[in-house]
Amino acid sequence: MLTVIFVTTFKNYVAAQSEIEIDPRQYVTVTYKKVPTGGLIDTVWNWDKRKNVTNQKFYFLDVDGAIKIVFDRANLSSNKEFEGTFSLEAEISGSNGTRRIEVNPYSEIGVQRQPIGINSEPPFEIATKLLNMITELAEADTILKDIRYPFYTKDVRRKELLYKKGIDELRKAVSTAEGDFNSLLDDAISLQTSIYNDRDVISSYAKTQDFFVGLTNKKQLTAALNQLENFLNDELSFKKESFRRDFKRAFNYASAKTEIVIGYFNSFENAGSEARKAFLSLINKDIVNYESLKNDLSSQQSMLSLLKKSDINNDDKIDQILLDNTELISNAIRNLYELSKFKNSKLENIIITVGRNNKRDLTFLGSRSQEEFNTLVRKELISIVESYRDSIAYYTSIEAAKMIYKKLVYATIDLGKSGAKDGEVLNIYVTWMLDRKRDSLSNAPRLPIGKYYLRETGWGFNVTDMFALVKRIGEDKVDQSKVSPSNFKGSGGAVLMWTYRSEDRGLTIKPKRIVGTDTTYSVERKRSFINFLQPSIGLNVSYLDFSIEKDVEIGTGIQIGLFRNKLFFGYGYNLHMISPRNQSPTYFYLGFSFAKLDDLFKGGGSVKATLQ
Repeated sequence: MLTVIFVTTFKNYVAAQSEIEIDPRQYVTVTYKKVPTGGLIDTVWNWDKRKNVTNQKFYFLDVDGAIKIVFDRANLSSNKEFEGTFSLEAEISGSNGTRRIEVNPYSEIGVQRQPIGINSEPPFEIATKLLNMITELAEADTILKDIRYPFYTKDVRRKELLYKKGIDELRKAVSTAEGDFNSLLDDAISLQTSIYNDRDVISSYAKTQDFFVGLTNKKQLTAALNQLENFLNDELSFKKESFRRDFKRAFNYASAKTEIVIGYFNSFENAGSEARKAFLSLINKDIVNYESLKNDLSSQQSMLSLLKKSDINNDDKIDQILLDNTELISNAIRNLYELSKFKNSKLENIIITVGRNNKRDLTFLGSRSQEEFNTLVRKELISIVESYRDSIAYYTSIEAAKMIYKKLVYATIDLGKSGAKDGEVLNIYVTWMLDRKRDSLSNAPRLPIGKYYLRETGWGFNVTDMFALVKRIGEDKVDQSKVSPSNFKGSGGAVLMWTYRSEDRGLTIKPKRIVGTDTTYSVERKRSFINFLQPSIGLNVSYLDFSIEKDVEIGTGIQIGLFRNKLFFGYGYNLHMISPRNQSPTYFYLGFSFAKLDDLFKGGGSVKATLQ
């Protein structure tokens, strides 16, 4: 399963390399539904690379609508070039100016904005540095094994000096004729026995001989003491050389690598806490373990730097200098090795998968010891890293980015709670901070992800004025002496309409022309005809003047409207002409709304925005 994931991811990676963009808007999708509690969910903005297709799919939203902003974390994780901190903001502009509104949880009114996401280098660069650090420490385990059980220690050195002091004192006593011969010989034999029985100093397989058998004079005793000293030097020379070689190599390694590792630590610190945690988790390190290693290595690096300036290269002093700093060197190497371990980690799993995909042989002899097996595995895994560094860094960065970007939860905007009004404009932005040392979210660039005009949309009741040109039906059939001529006479009134207020339903996108792999698309707005007409149907009440005998005449009827109740056509009934039946009470009319026309011609619904 993991292999399939890696193969699929790698195909996406290769395809992405042809055109790498780090604009965060390509990972943002804005969805919308008219009613917060339910209804259709539409995509109103998303990054679209199709020719002729705009990113913004909707231009009008309902004043009571709900917006959801979703991040494509999977593809964001796959972009090895992406960097920066980003957040979300929104504002509404209208006749009263511009006000910010809440984008939960990214920006809350009255609360200082906080960055969301990784805030330094691209994950791929951090992953590369992590791999570089591990390969820099590839030899840490072998060096640790070399110095784990040193044959030459401070205790051995102390005993060596004591034995040589005893030999020197005996030689001095012999040369100055102090004491009798037999007493001096007994002391020499006792010293030889102590040396031979000290297995810290003398190897168990060393061939020892009695240098003091058959001696008859002090001259022979002096020669025997010299032989014993030479024997002691010969026995210790191997241990000294081995100790000096291994610990000097360990010292040089620790001095160089602790300095390099501290540099990597500083780089990881700049990546931010979330990025640091993500990459540490890939090598099975938690933040507590990391902080402990960092503090120890920082202290050890300082002490090693001072030691490096001493007489470490003076052959006469090197043994004692190394002996005095054995614990410092050993602890530094042990910490470096601890930092370089990644057994049973996600990183190890990635390296093994890449190795197998590239036909690397990862089978080892099961009869070997666990320590030998681990050494072979480690050596082979480091070899795979060195051979396929970019691929492993890419997969590692994806795994880390999944953890880094988990904080990129979806955002919501409730337009109703934000006090949106008909005729206002909503602007939504991605706020992107590239340089956190120089910029802050308060002055970072804002990248627009849509400009939306807010309206009351869909079907709903409206009450408005009406001025109608009324034509009475059958007027020539009534008593003309009582008629008030009504050939399209003007009449005022009011209407109650069930109105369709234009509702944006997005775009219809179809392939228009295909030339090879290049496709051009045709774009049409949905419901364009009905949105143009904005029809309505309802009832009217009008003041009429059909008869010169009546002071008050009221008519009512049914009508249809167009252009959101700016124009009406209707049929009505004069309630004061119902009886007798021959008074021709019916009429039809053409009507207008002065209030709606005033909105149209005077720009009553236009936006007067001021920038903040």
